[in-house]
Amino acid sequence: MAQSCLEDMSLVRGSLTEEEFSWRGTASECSAFQTAYESFLKEQQDAQDTLALLIRDGVTTISLSALLCKEPSVSLLVDYPLLSAGAPSSPEGNIDVRVSIAAPTLQEGQKRSLNELLSTRLAEIKEEQVVSNPVFDIYSLLSEHISSHPVSSAAHEAPPAPVSETPQHSKSQRQGPVDMRRDIFWTHHLLAPSKRRDFNAWSSELDVWILVKIGYPGFLIFEGLAEGVEELCRRVKGLQWAALSHRSTVEYQHQPSVSLAKDQAIEEALLACKVAHGHAASKSKSGSAPSAQKGPIDSHKFRTGYEELESTGEIVARLKDASFPDEEVVGGLSLRVSSASRKDKG
Repeated sequence: MAQSCLEDMSLVRGSLTEEEFSWRGTASECSAFQTAYESFLKEQQDAQDTLALLIRDGVTTISLSALLCKEPSVSLLVDYPLLSAGAPSSPEGNIDVRVSIAAPTLQEGQKRSLNELLSTRLAEIKEEQVVSNPVFDIYSLLSEHISSHPVSSAAHEAPPAPVSETPQHSKSQRQGPVDMRRDIFWTHHLLAPSKRRDFNAWSSELDVWILVKIGYPGFLIFEGLAEGVEELCRRVKGLQWAALSHRSTVEYQHQPSVSLAKDQAIEEALLACKVAHGHAASKSKSGSAPSAQKGPIDSHKFRTGYEELESTGEIVARLKDASFPDEEVVGGLSLRVSSASRKDKG
């Protein structure tokens, strides 16, 4: 039960920021819960031993809270019993998990709708007894429902503006420091071929490096010219998603070498991007000049590109290799990193 319990919690935790996730219990219990969770993440073999110590000390339940909506506040409360009638919880780990919704300011009708959805899914899980990560399953279901059915007028956002063509910009007319930007998004999943085709096209159009982790959950990492990243973020928010969270934004300026021409300064700034480090498009195109392109980027020896990775581990390794600041990795991916904090210089 320990492994399945911790795996389920890790999936939920990885979908949330530091502010959206919390342990519930006494200070010592919360510390012990975090220790067990970190042991599991580091693939150590003492997760079962840690839970056994909790049981010995009289702790019978691991409790947590996962935020579903900030305004009005809607949270999923989870309790994982460590013991059931004096014996370890069921091997399936499904039947004994207790979940409820805390929404003190939510309208009664909306609260009733969420509770009915929760009750229905719980009944299905108990009947199936094959759902390996029941809490992540429920969290994903409720997140998608709230995303599709905003729980109050305050949660409604203005409809996305129609996608318009990006104004043509002449890189040959740029001068001085180059405005740059980097953003990270989390999404419930990234599978649709249509979205991935869009990203591939938008990357070169907008002068933005795009690195994504496909599957469940999905991560989107963008970096490039500030105006291009801003436009890309607008387009992404206008797409249809089960759930989408904008995790971080870093804005900075790249100071080109004084001897460089303006077009070369743009190229230098793009090649200096952290996301360009190890990027498939950077490795395949920076070494030789492609055939001449029409438009304002004729002088470029390469185009920014799109790359997919299949696991969170690959994303973490790439960001660490590219010297991403620890706080950006933690905030963007909701994962702990072991290296010392580094100051981001862009």
